[in-house]
Amino acid sequence: MSGEVRAVKQMTEQIVFHKVNKDDAVNDILDQIVKAIEDGKLREGDALPTERKMAEQMGVSRPVVREALHSLRLLGIIHPIQGGANYITDDFNDCMITPLTLLFRMNRSTVTQVQQLRSSLEMECAFLAAEKCTESDAAELTRYLNRLEQAENDRERASLDRELHLKIASIADNPMIYQVLCASSVLIENMITDIRALIMQKEKSTKGIDQEHRNLVRAITAHDVRDATRRMVEHMWTVTGYVRTIEETHRSQRED
Repeated sequence: MSGEVRAVKQMTEQIVFHKVNKDDAVNDILDQIVKAIEDGKLREGDALPTERKMAEQMGVSRPVVREALHSLRLLGIIHPIQGGANYITDDFNDCMITPLTLLFRMNRSTVTQVQQLRSSLEMECAFLAAEKCTESDAAELTRYLNRLEQAENDRERASLDRELHLKIASIADNPMIYQVLCASSVLIENMITDIRALIMQKEKSTKGIDQEHRNLVRAITAHDVRDATRRMVEHMWTVTGYVRTIEETHRSQRED
């Protein structure tokens, strides 16, 4: 057993859960696990104690523990591996994807509506990023921008486009905005495969989008909050226009 695995095993064995309120056992179990994550007793990638040990500590049956763990798996907070062990996710940003997907499906939302959500978040990210951008952040944004402008393959450009936007969201330094933005972006890309590459293809000359990115990065690195927000509004308006066009094309193809 490696030192790292041994350390994780020792740490999770030290976690002690208390007896639960049997009238609301599942929610109580969920609260205890979430509290352990908040307190740093459980961290990303850590293993949970076994179902048997959790059931003993909490004074409930294993099926009750299993029901609570199933809820956490649906939310993406934990994931099982072969053999029955459950691990805390390596990336909490993915946890918003499943709930938002369910919300989208139940409300019969369109891809344009999801894009509208993303646009509002991107604008706030631009505002916050312009306030908080450091010299190191500015240098990294410039590197992304240069790589994006030099890329010739549509899919490569699409990937770099996504990375640039996520870097801006990261600089904004608001975990909730970042998580919902990531989830909304994934939703759009799941609904329209390779949407960024399709936008690149429809834009016969990439100069327009490149200029929008350049203006946006310039405003953020200059800490010009007002201009950064305005530039992101312009860019999102362009993207939303393409999304609507693609959505309408797909709708027409389905009707035919």
